[in-house]
Amino acid sequence: MKLRILSVALVGTALVACGDSGTTSSSTSAGGGGTGGSTTTTANGGNGTGGTTTTTSTGGGGTGGFGPDYSCDPPTGTLPNLKLTEFATLGSVVQIKSPPGAPDRVFLVQQNGIIRIVENGTLVDTPFVNVSGLMAGGPGSEEGLLGLAFHPDYATNGRFFLHFTRKSDHNCTVMEFKVTSDPMVADPEPVQLVLTEPTAQSNHNGGAVEFGSDGFLYVSIGDGGMQGDPECDAQKTTNLLGKISRVDVDGTCDATTGCPAAAGNANGSKIYHQGMRNPWRISFDYCTDDLYIGDVGQDTYEEVDVAPKASGQLNFGWPYREGMHDFGVAACPVAPAGLIEPIAEYTHAIGKSVTGGYVYRGSKIPALRGAYFYADYSTGIIWTLRSVNGALTDGPTDTGMNPGNVSAFGQDGEGEVYLSNYSNKVYRIDAE
Repeated sequence: MKLRILSVALVGTALVACGDSGTTSSSTSAGGGGTGGSTTTTANGGNGTGGTTTTTSTGGGGTGGFGPDYSCDPPTGTLPNLKLTEFATLGSVVQIKSPPGAPDRVFLVQQNGIIRIVENGTLVDTPFVNVSGLMAGGPGSEEGLLGLAFHPDYATNGRFFLHFTRKSDHNCTVMEFKVTSDPMVADPEPVQLVLTEPTAQSNHNGGAVEFGSDGFLYVSIGDGGMQGDPECDAQKTTNLLGKISRVDVDGTCDATTGCPAAAGNANGSKIYHQGMRNPWRISFDYCTDDLYIGDVGQDTYEEVDVAPKASGQLNFGWPYREGMHDFGVAACPVAPAGLIEPIAEYTHAIGKSVTGGYVYRGSKIPALRGAYFYADYSTGIIWTLRSVNGALTDGPTDTGMNPGNVSAFGQDGEGEVYLSNYSNKVYRIDAE
């Protein structure tokens, strides 16, 4: 399976749970699909010159605690053919991660509220935690358990954070949990509220949680549903919809309002980045501190965005823009200056729901270092691209691998990249 520059036809129309295309409701079935048209992705060589607000914080990034096991060396050698190696059989996996200090354990987050562990290649029978009683939704919807983040000091404090749909009010909610004295089992009782936000509908929940190298927690939430964001929520500063929030989980947290905004956020708000429709998913590159965002489009375009290290707070344009193109709604009549263009987009002739991934920082495939993986849920196509300081330098490139319905990517404690599909399979990306 040699890498090749993207030029593919549409082969399916299903939409990823928690990441719809905006033209239909989400579905977990593979669905039918015509042959579509053959088209090529568009990539943007630059990433704009700022946002609508500024900050004194660097807004770093990365996966704190992983450093010694990740490789920040430049890519070397010839890129081999790539393959998908089956790693586990498990349904509705929406997140794949290793905790700091335990690279031999890979945690599989299921949308039904259960987290399982694969240790040394074996799926452990006993779940790490089951929070299904706290949440609404699950497989077949865009609600449920959507994200997991380990505290950078997890190896010593056992703290971790889950993003899920709260049962009592269907709010997008992040809560802190803690592992028990047994490192393979966590306490299902929440420690404290971190963040909660009401949504207008049951879709566009985003759902990612990631720690930056600054020690703050970044939380993605979509625009709250409704096609076209008719209320312009993604641009409002009065809610967290269509935003990436940045909060201080080590600060004094309140039982009603959650944890405080991170130091350096503009105007003391939890909002950091804004102008996204449904960011499914976000991830930091440990080696560069750049934040990658896969933002699900509306009618025509899917996009990948990058917030470079030290860029400050950025506005990615939705609903003024869809991808690199004007969109606009009545509630958002005039676009502000400084909107950030995506570094890559593709049309709905190719796929209909982007799944954001991770930058490869492993040691098994040296030529792959620095390559960001992402995919389309509806067609299963997997691409790579490379960027420097938010500017595209290579790709997008079709990898030739296609497991169908890619619902999530992940990364273990050694920088290797994984993915899951909605056909109950988890794979590791390997060299042939």
